[in-house]
Amino acid sequence: RQWDIAKRPDFRELMIAKLARARLPRMRIHESGDFYSQKYLDDWVAIILADPDRTFWAYTKSWNLDFTEALKLPNLFLRYSVDATTKHYPKQVMSYAAVSANREDFFVCPATLVKGHAIRCMEHCSFCAEKNESLTFRPHGKKASRVKKTEDLLDQESASK
Repeated sequence: RQWDIAKRPDFRELMIAKLARARLPRMRIHESGDFYSQKYLDDWVAIILADPDRTFWAYTKSWNLDFTEALKLPNLFLRYSVDATTKHYPKQVMSYAAVSANREDFFVCPATLVKGHAIRCMEHCSFCAEKNESLTFRPHGKKASRVKKTEDLLDQESASK
């Protein structure tokens, strides 16, 4: 249903109206999903511009889109999501979100530090929606086996800049 709404020609106006009624101080764009086209990304830029008092944050793997205007928005915190499957990086410089077992140069999400934690996102920590810095999530489950490859990819990308 949400996918169908996002494809509507009046998506931008619908979201602006819906957010005008919402009482959320922050909003994550895409709990699951991504910016699938330049038009859709541009719609989100317009939506965020129309709502300057709300904070937005998002993660993306859409390396081929132009995020220039989105990255200028002071109330959008956007990170490029990096994992063992990452083959491309965006043209624009942006912060990263990565899974890492021991990376210490990025902020570590406290909700992923302790198994059975009591830290709740946006209640106890809101780094994702307050800082335009890279962050890392500690691995769990099957992701743990792919962490070394992710860290190698990040090291290679950092060295090339």
